[in-house]
Amino acid sequence: MAMSIPEEMMTLASYRCCIMRLLFNILLLTTCWISGQCQEESIVSGLLREYRAAKADTARSSLLAKISFNLILSDPDSAKLTGEQALLIASRIHDPKSLGDAHHSLGWLAATRGDLDSAEAHMQKALALFQQIGNPVLTAPALGNLGSLAEKRGDDAGALKYFIEALKLAEHAHDSSSMAGLHYSIGVSYRKMGDDDQALSFLNEALDMERALKRPNKEANCLTSLANVYNQQGDTAKAMGYYGQATEVLTAIGNHRQLGLVEENIGTLFEKSAPERAMTHYMLALAEYNKIGSKEDQAYVMGNIGKLQVDLEDLRQARQMLETGRLLAVEVGAKRLVMDYERTLGELAAKQGDGEATRDHYENYILLRDSLQSADAQLELARLRTAFDTERKEKDNVILRTQNGEQLQRIRIGNLKLYGSIALGLLLMFSGLAVRKSKQRSDALLQNILPEEVATELKAKGHADARQFENASILFSDFKDFTQLSERMTPHELVQVLNTCFKAFDEIITAHGIEKIKTIGDAYMCVGGLPDPASGSPADVVQAGLDMQAFMAEYSASRNAEGKPAFEMRVGIHTGPVVAGIVGLKKFQYDIWGDTVNIASRMESTGDPGLVNISDTTYRHVKDIAGLRFISRGQVQVKGKGALEMYFVERA
Repeated sequence: MAMSIPEEMMTLASYRCCIMRLLFNILLLTTCWISGQCQEESIVSGLLREYRAAKADTARSSLLAKISFNLILSDPDSAKLTGEQALLIASRIHDPKSLGDAHHSLGWLAATRGDLDSAEAHMQKALALFQQIGNPVLTAPALGNLGSLAEKRGDDAGALKYFIEALKLAEHAHDSSSMAGLHYSIGVSYRKMGDDDQALSFLNEALDMERALKRPNKEANCLTSLANVYNQQGDTAKAMGYYGQATEVLTAIGNHRQLGLVEENIGTLFEKSAPERAMTHYMLALAEYNKIGSKEDQAYVMGNIGKLQVDLEDLRQARQMLETGRLLAVEVGAKRLVMDYERTLGELAAKQGDGEATRDHYENYILLRDSLQSADAQLELARLRTAFDTERKEKDNVILRTQNGEQLQRIRIGNLKLYGSIALGLLLMFSGLAVRKSKQRSDALLQNILPEEVATELKAKGHADARQFENASILFSDFKDFTQLSERMTPHELVQVLNTCFKAFDEIITAHGIEKIKTIGDAYMCVGGLPDPASGSPADVVQAGLDMQAFMAEYSASRNAEGKPAFEMRVGIHTGPVVAGIVGLKKFQYDIWGDTVNIASRMESTGDPGLVNISDTTYRHVKDIAGLRFISRGQVQVKGKGALEMYFVERA
């Protein structure tokens, strides 16, 4: 009798593989977009002809940098050689533009090889050189590239910060090409963070821009990403409509890689509901990747095909597909993909009753998992385990119990070979130990990123319900002339200054019983009156805003005295109803929605540096508080809201 692997383990493997593949696709699209060019081997021959005809070193170094970038995917060794040669020539002739381009290319080469520290070092050098030139058309893509790298690190908030800063510069320069790409990147970031409304808004804007710019490759990227949003929402009809449009565009221009990605996404869409249809699309994707010899893409889709073949009980074909795909994954250095292959091959061996192979594959899987597992991954595992525990209870299909030190439940597997049962038992034991070991750290992480009662609800139920709050007071802060002042600081100094300010703000709002929501770039957002309506009153939020301005005045004075650039800050507050809940899958975020949020943001943007600007609604809550003085601003015109009554508030 064949040994069976617990359903939740197969679900987890499938889930993680789909998420990693989706992130890989997003990163690759974003990389090509933000850089202002697309990595295509087909254009290298033309660049080489230009290089051979070039006489000046300036032109030669610039062309070598472009050649290097366009060889990253197809011939990384040649990309490295040409990038280093471009760097050498540009350094000798002191050409900052070519030098920046060379660092940019070498940075992305390092990123594709998994050396993220080296990648960031090159990209920061490129950014500094472009800032030295002072051309926002160069600086905006450089910031966008750093955002793409932050995505690769899993830092969604950091990526969004870079993308928004880049968009400001691109808009200032009226650089429609970069603006389109950055709208796309911001839309993708919002989708990953679970904000589908913002994602659809930015992606639709990107689509309109790309059509106006007549860039079919990037138009297809937008269509695919819009389809992915609707896919995530479970709207199959809309998803297929956008996938169909993307396919038409890509077929017309002969982009085989993107056609493969679309087919792969469609396969994922139908994997549960129509596995045979999913297999057809996965095979079409593999055929497209075979046309261009893209080993990494082949490795990813072969994993999906192999898993589906296991589900369909086509075990002989599954083993052949999985072993071939695993070898490709090893060859291209995709460690997480290799880890997923080891797990799936272990499941396959268990189905076939091969105990020794089951043990070997799961040992390899555990070693790879432990080497790659970070605090974020442990948190995700804890969340998934909670959800799976709930599902198991509902299905009365308990496979193992770890609560209160209970022993592993005896697994009834009939006439299973002895070694097979031992291998599976070892896997379950090791997994249980890993979960118990990470539980304390996972709990601490949950408490750090979510309000305490929300974290408790999440652990108890596997999810946390969204709630309506009628009287929340939202505070936004933002630094005046942030982009201009940040250009006068090194990246390290800028991060240090922001960290000093935000740490102080965290301490201030904690003292007043206020909940931090998030930071985006130089913006800081917090709210009083939730998740406990009795905490963080409008008066508490106003006092916190005044304390934050007092800190900024003192900190800026000390930096000015040292001859260092210092920020001035605007603060805006509004009180009203909001909906609050958790968004995101990979990294949880407690967030709030509603028109109250928009008005609070307008209070900040229409305020003055050094002051706290409050709405009429907030004023009516705090006007009788002793020790406060109010300056009426009358009716102030607000974009999208008309004229709103506002007040500056200060300590009497």
